[in-house]
Amino acid sequence: MELKILTLAERNTYSSANALAFMVTIMAVLTLAATGGNLGLVFVIAALSGLWLAAWSRLTYNLIEANDRWIGPLISLAVLCCLLAALAESWLTLLGAATLLFACWLPYMVAEWAGQALRVRAYFSESPHAWRVSQAAHSAVDVAAIGGIAVLLATATSDGRLAVRITAALVMTAPLLLSRTIGRVRQPCVPANKLAGHGERD
Repeated sequence: MELKILTLAERNTYSSANALAFMVTIMAVLTLAATGGNLGLVFVIAALSGLWLAAWSRLTYNLIEANDRWIGPLISLAVLCCLLAALAESWLTLLGAATLLFACWLPYMVAEWAGQALRVRAYFSESPHAWRVSQAAHSAVDVAAIGGIAVLLATATSDGRLAVRITAALVMTAPLLLSRTIGRVRQPCVPANKLAGHGERD
């Protein structure tokens, strides 16, 4: 099997698609967590939201990996429409939306960059366990980056019910993180030094 490497533009498209979905979803979940009366319903909706994010993440990755020519322009258009909608409200809203979008984009970009670097290193490693170690390390980066931004957003406001908001954020991110981990575990181990000289297409 060949080592699959996404270009910088492809990683940006993937991160932007997931950042936009993550931003909208977590704000809805946190609002519900701060105002909803039925905690059981709040956590069920948070879990379902996490499943939606996991499905969206897998879909966008598959489309990008398949070189779908529409995914990049559509994601760019969606981000632009989001920012224009914020601008229609006010410049302050635009600034807040852009900051929030960047805060959600950065963890995905960091996670994908780190994961790709780990895969490349494992691919050329002489160790028979390097591939599994790289997968475990990538999962740890996911938890720190994506889980971290979820908790940060949950604690960024003073709407009350802090414990409920943090729990809802963690429940929401759990299916996403689990899906990403399972996707990597299902990948076959790559033999070391399979394609000498194969580099990143940045």
